[in-house]
Parts: sequence; structure tokens; C-alpha cells
Amino acid sequence: MSEVKIIREEITLDYLLDKGTSLGFSLKKYEDSAWYYFDQNEFEYTSWKYCAIRAIESRFTGDANVETLKELFKVFERNYRTPEAFSQILGLIESYQAVPVIIPIAHKTDTPHYQITNIQTQSQQQSQILDIYVNVIQDSLSEEQIKELKEILQSDQDEETKKKSIKEKFISFGRDLAPSILANIITNPQIWGALF
Repeated sequence: MSEVKIIREEITLDYLLDKGTSLGFSLKKYEDSAWYYFDQNEFEYTSWKYCAIRAIESRFTGDANVETLKELFKVFERNYRTPEAFSQILGLIESYQAVPVIIPIAHKTDTPHYQITNIQTQSQQQSQILDIYVNVIQDSLSEEQIKELKEILQSDQDEETKKKSIKEKFISFGRDLAPSILANIITNPQIWGALF
């Protein structure tokens, strides 16, 4: 029981910032990918993440940015784990250290509240739609075909040349493949519902 108490006492904002900064410096980019990974043990990030959320929630209960912190972690994990997204998490934690007061959640139903909710909803919908696109493409193409497309995308060609090369590559895969992928995307209920 005393061990748990010691651990709790060590989870300070200073600790969260120091550990988070260390983790941020350990972010490395996968070769041939937009994704980043932690050079340190992945468990350290996961442990730090949940410690940060619990520490902030317990010290700043009812604060307007507690949910923002959770959302920033989701954005970081969905969007390639970039150092830029990670620095936003650290920035928010640092703001709690710099201004250690609770800023209550506004319960007014004014326009800015609707705009924030709308932006969050749109972001979630876009993420779901992106997942649908990725799944349909992965299900429709072989690993070799995906590799060939990846080579084009990672080449030094300008954007217009890449587009032209991808179109030519799809034609070489078979004239029915691209329309088939598009049909699978459009007939997905989530896409269909968003379109019509």
C-alpha cells in the first residue's frame, strides 16, 4: 500500500513534462513511412500517457482542457505520431504547470461551443471515412501492388507526375480495378450516408 502512495507522490507536473520531453526526443521515423515510433520502450509511452491523463484529471477535475488532453492523445496516435502532434500534448501539460487553476467548462450554448463540437464531430467522421478508404484499398490490392504504388508516392517526382504514374499503374493492374475500388467505397453505408 505504501508503494502505491510513493508512486502517486512522484507523478508531478514536473515529472510528466520531464518524462514527456524525454519521450518526445525518442520519437524516430520509420524508414519509408510517414509514421513515427518511440525509440524507447513503447510501454513507457503508454504508462506515461495514462499517468498524465489520471494526474491531470485528479488535480484539475472539471477543467475545460481535460477532454482536450485526451483528444490530443487520440490525434497524436491516429496521425502518424508526429513530433508536432506530441509537442501539443506537452504544451497543454505545461499550461497546467504555468497556470495551475481550474478553468471551468462553459455550459453556455453559444455559437463557439457549437463550432468546437462541430469541428470535433467532423474530425471523427473524417477519421472514420479515412479508415474506410484505407481498408477498401488494402482489401482490393495485393501487397505487391501496394508496394508499387508506395514506390511512386515516395519518389522524387512532382505531384502531377505522381498522379499520372499512379493512374498508369492502376491501368496496368487492370481497367476494372479502380472502378471496383470506387464502387466499394461509395456503397459503404457510412460513405453513402455522408454523400446523400
